[in-house]
Amino acid sequence: LEKYYLYDIGIKCGCVQLEYRKKTNFGIIEKTLYANQAMGRRKYVRALCGNNCGLIFTLAGKQHNGIIYDISLSHFSCTIPDDCALAEHEKLHNIQFNIKGLHIRADAVLFMKRVSGDGMLYIFTFINSQNENGLDIFVRQLLTPKLYEIMSENCKSILNRLFYKSDMANNQSLPFMKK
Repeated sequence: LEKYYLYDIGIKCGCVQLEYRKKTNFGIIEKTLYANQAMGRRKYVRALCGNNCGLIFTLAGKQHNGIIYDISLSHFSCTIPDDCALAEHEKLHNIQFNIKGLHIRADAVLFMKRVSGDGMLYIFTFINSQNENGLDIFVRQLLTPKLYEIMSENCKSILNRLFYKSDMANNQSLPFMKK
C-alpha cells in the first residue's frame, strides 16, 4: 500500500507533485483521482467561478442576467436574480457568457433546478450546433484555458489561505513572536 501511494502515484504529505508537461500531469491527476476512488464518476472537471463570471440570455422577449456558480465543458450552474419562468428541459439559444473576460456564445438546455442559499440554482447542459451535448470545438478550445486559469487561481488561493493560517498558528507558539 505504501509503495502504491508514495511511489507509483507519487502522493507526498497529502499533495501531488506535478510536472512541467501537461501530458504527464493528466496521467498523474488521473491516477490520483482513481486512488481516491473518483472511479470516473465525473467526466469533466468543474471550475468554481467568482463574481467575475456571468451570463445574459433572452427569454420571451425579456433579457435576463445571471451569475455563474460553476462551469465545465459540459455543464454550468447559475443563479438568476430576477424571476425567470424557465421550464426543465427548455432550450436557450445564444446565451452570452463572460468568463473572466472571455466572451463566448452557446446554447444550453435546463437540466434541473433546485433551491440554494442564494435563491434558485439552475443547472444547464451545453448543446452544440448539431444539437448534441457539449460545446462546439472552437468554443471548447477557447474555454479550456480559461477553466484551467480559474482552477489554478482557486487552488493557489486555498493553498495560500492554509499556508498563512498555519504560519500564524506557528508564529503565535514561538516565544519571540509573542507581544
